[in-house]
Amino acid sequence: MAQKEEDDAAVTSETVESDFQQHFFEALKERAIENYGKAIDHLLECKMLDADNGAVDYELGINYLSAGLFEDAENYLLAAVEKEPENRWYSEALFKVYKAQNKTDEAIYTAEKLAKTKDAFKESLVYLYSKNSDYEKALAQLDTLDQLYGHSDDREQLRVNLKAMQKRKTQIEEDVEELEATEVDTGEEEAIDAIEKLELDLMRLNDAKQYTKVLELAEEALASYPTQPFIYYMHGVANKELKQYDVAIESLDMALSFLIDDVVLEKRIYTELAACHKQLGNIQKEQEYLHKAKSI
Repeated sequence: MAQKEEDDAAVTSETVESDFQQHFFEALKERAIENYGKAIDHLLECKMLDADNGAVDYELGINYLSAGLFEDAENYLLAAVEKEPENRWYSEALFKVYKAQNKTDEAIYTAEKLAKTKDAFKESLVYLYSKNSDYEKALAQLDTLDQLYGHSDDREQLRVNLKAMQKRKTQIEEDVEELEATEVDTGEEEAIDAIEKLELDLMRLNDAKQYTKVLELAEEALASYPTQPFIYYMHGVANKELKQYDVAIESLDMALSFLIDDVVLEKRIYTELAACHKQLGNIQKEQEYLHKAKSI
């Protein structure tokens, strides 16, 4: 009887393993031909057979990512990373999900870990730090990349742009402090300082990811200052973060129409336009604006 129980258990185990392998390889085949829904169905069957398998969590994550279901992708990839923290493939996939959702802080945290073993993520950190307005860290990463790879004209141009953005942010902060410390005598000076304060307030709200408040403040500001490109730019960024891509594109186009001699802001506008068109599936437009941003 004991021998029979052992034999039955062995048969059951072999059957489960066979079923698991069949569903897993079917999932790989479906993913290869971009049938992500069918791949997910097979992987969920695998999950029922082996709930603790990190490879299944990973495959579910990348299939949900490819299908544009970012929340599900994040949940499964977090589970995979928790099971195997040192698995670089799992962390890289999670990084892609964070970028797709514009979760900059989470993307930075993941990229900083990945950058310890893969230099390519040091380049990603330059972009992410600058997006968070942390220009000092972005510039430090550029220095690190120069030490690794030598001088690059592209990196040097990016360094110039980052320093200009850093200077702009510092100047706005200083102007606001001065405005708060002194009384304004003329209407013209008052208007200029009010615009600078608005710009700083918009940047602070954006850095805090309070996009609805950015939108409200930008719309209120445009009623008084309808020709300010930076306010249109922030209005576009807020709409993009709130997934209102068509409205964002309109605002960013308005920013370009009022823009005069500000290459740093122009580059940022083109970058945001590219991101909006990417979300809408307009790949040709995305590439067009990325090219414009790079050529400045």
